[in-house]
Amino acid sequence: MTHLKYLIFCLLLTPYFDATAEKNTNENKARAYYFAAEEAYAQQKFDDALTAITEAESLLNKSNARISSLRVKVLFEIKDYVAAKKELQHFYTFQAQDDLVREMSSFQLKLDNLEREQVELARQKAEKEARKLYYAKAQ
Repeated sequence: MTHLKYLIFCLLLTPYFDATAEKNTNENKARAYYFAAEEAYAQQKFDDALTAITEAESLLNKSNARISSLRVKVLFEIKDYVAAKKELQHFYTFQAQDDLVREMSSFQLKLDNLEREQVELARQKAEKEARKLYYAKAQ
């Protein structure tokens, strides 16, 4: 009877250990993809970096501060500023270490400056168009 109880106990725990092993496997694979993304970023292979970031997030079924910050940097480098700004806002939802927040602060400033420049360029263009219309009507 004791052996039967032990066998039943082991059978009940098997799914738990399988799930834990799979979780650990996925976490380790995600770390490997994150490191590959870092390396690709350093080599300026930005498409490869984005692919590896996406794989890491997929394995984890979520993102985290480190992954999000790397995505911000890649998106900034490929000049997808709208997506970089959106991802930066997503980064701020995570509890991040000070060094990572400090690193992201420079991207915040760069993106803010780019946004101001775009607004100013749009304003200047609108003024120029308004002057053209004014002078065209005056003639």
